[in-house]
Amino acid sequence: MLPDDVRTNELARSSGRDPRLLWNDSDGEQELQLRRKGPPIMIGRASGADLRLIDSLVSRHHAEVSYAADIGNWQIRDGGSRNGTFVAGERIRSTRVLDHGDHIRCGKTVIELDWPDRVRMRPPSSQPDTVGAPPPPALSAGEIELLRELCRPFRRSNDPRTASLAPPSNPALAESLHLTEDGVRGRLKRLYPKFGLDGQEADKRHELVALAFESGSVRRDEL
Repeated sequence: MLPDDVRTNELARSSGRDPRLLWNDSDGEQELQLRRKGPPIMIGRASGADLRLIDSLVSRHHAEVSYAADIGNWQIRDGGSRNGTFVAGERIRSTRVLDHGDHIRCGKTVIELDWPDRVRMRPPSSQPDTVGAPPPPALSAGEIELLRELCRPFRRSNDPRTASLAPPSNPALAESLHLTEDGVRGRLKRLYPKFGLDGQEADKRHELVALAFESGSVRRDEL
């Protein structure tokens, strides 16, 4: 029998569905479909970049995402950027293999690799499933970005539901995320039902913070 990592790569090669990159800019949420048979995707501030970021902390040719046929996976490498490329909060020093849900940070912009097929590619475990909380909801890069800002004041709080701290207001979130207040409200309206929340706005914000931590959608050590 093939080792798990080899079997996973074989499954990856056989899958016909490619991932996409999701990010947010001043025009709202953006999407770029990746094609394994296409050329590498250049991320940067240059006008000719495939994924262009209007971000003063991003280099002209900041990073490159490409498909590696030999391992059957997508990978990213830094293009010698001044401020670095980060995956899952860690600055990459060489080529880094990507997985579904990975968050890539270039400058102030967070880009998410959305590849649901990759989850189905993973080989089944021989261990029985642990019965526990339901999996975290599927979130866009923009929604995760807002959740992190909403949770940031509570990173040292054991229970956000009873904390005396107040979650950031819409104007504060808009300023920190470089969005309009309407943009913030739009993301919150999409987030609340994903976490099963309704009711009064003030109560929902504390509960949203608590559920974001409990579901693993936001980690305190990343804030």
